[in-house]
Amino acid sequence: FRSGIQAPQASQKLTELKLRFKDFEGIISEFGIVQDDIENLDSSASQCTERDSFENAYFDLTAKIVDFIDTHTESTTQQAAVDFENESNTSRISHSARIKLPPLDLPKFSGAYDEWLPFYDYFKATVDHNEDISDVQKMRYLKSCCKEEAAGIIGSVPITEQNYQVALQLLVDRYHNLNYIIYRHIKDLFNIPKIRESSASTLQRLLDDTLKNLRALENLEQPVNQWDTLIVYLTTSKFDPETYKLWEEKWSGELASLANLTEFLE
Repeated sequence: FRSGIQAPQASQKLTELKLRFKDFEGIISEFGIVQDDIENLDSSASQCTERDSFENAYFDLTAKIVDFIDTHTESTTQQAAVDFENESNTSRISHSARIKLPPLDLPKFSGAYDEWLPFYDYFKATVDHNEDISDVQKMRYLKSCCKEEAAGIIGSVPITEQNYQVALQLLVDRYHNLNYIIYRHIKDLFNIPKIRESSASTLQRLLDDTLKNLRALENLEQPVNQWDTLIVYLTTSKFDPETYKLWEEKWSGELASLANLTEFLE
C-alpha cells in the first residue's frame, strides 16, 4: 500500500488518491493495537525503535499526501474557473454575433474616394467610439455599411472580437490617403464638363459640382479661400458662348470673386 502512494504523481487521479487516503488514515490506529500486543510479549528496545520508525514514516507520508491533495485541489479549482471564464467569453461573443443589432442610421461606403472621409468620421463617432457596443457588434455594423469594392476588402474577415480592428484598419490602409483624396478633388474640378447649351439646370449643376469639390478640399485644410481667381477662371472656361458673353458684360475689366461667380450662376 505504501509503495502505491508514497510518491504520488500529478497524473494520478485525485479522487482515487483521496479514497485511498481515507483507508490510510486508519492504519496508524491498527498499527498501535498490533504493536501494543507485540510489546506486551517483547518489551525490548528494538520494539520501541520499530514503533518510532513506523510512526515517523507514517506522518512523513501523510504530510506529503495532504500537501499533494491541497495543491492539486487548488489547481483544479483554478482551472475550472479559467474554463468557465473562457466558456463564458465564448458564449458572450457567440451571443453578440447572433443578437439583432439596434438600428443605427449609418451611411453606406462603396469604396468611392469622395465617400470615405464622411463615412469614416461618422462611423468613428457613432460606432467605433461607442463603449456600449462590443467589438463583435461593431464588426457587424462595419460589414453592414460596406458594399461593392469596400465590401470585398473585408468580406473574407470573420466576425470576431479580435477581427474588428483588423477589418477597420484594412479600410483605413486602403482609403485614408489624404494626398490621393485631395488630388482627386482637384482633378474633378478640372474635369467638370463644358456646357454646350445654356439652361438653368446645366448652370446649377456646374455650380454644384464646383462648390462640392471646394468644400471637400476646405475640409481637408486646403487654402480654398485663396483660390478665387483660379476657380473663377476655371469655372467660366466651362461656360457656353452665350453665358460667357453675359459674364464678360457684367465683369469686364474687374476681378471677380468666387462669391460674385456664385451669385451670377444662381
